[in-house]
Amino acid sequence: MKAHYGYSASTTQEETFTLVYVIPVDVRSKDMDTPQMQLGASWPRADDTYPGAQEQTFLKAVKVQSKAYLSLVAKAIDLIKYYHGPVK
Repeated sequence: MKAHYGYSASTTQEETFTLVYVIPVDVRSKDMDTPQMQLGASWPRADDTYPGAQEQTFLKAVKVQSKAYLSLVAKAIDLIKYYHGPVK
């Protein structure tokens, strides 16, 4: 796929799927310069102690206003915090 911000391609070899992004330096986000974006670096889990974190308030509302399984909702929130890294 060609686009104004770069190029992406995917390849499949046996059971391995590879997605490649080529992003020009002059249009890439400054977030790409953060330490966790370096090859081989580990991505930090989101900080759930920052001011404004509302996880517990949200879980209480889910418990009162729905029939959802709280353990699954909490697991989903944890997964989101893992993949969002330092983003608040």
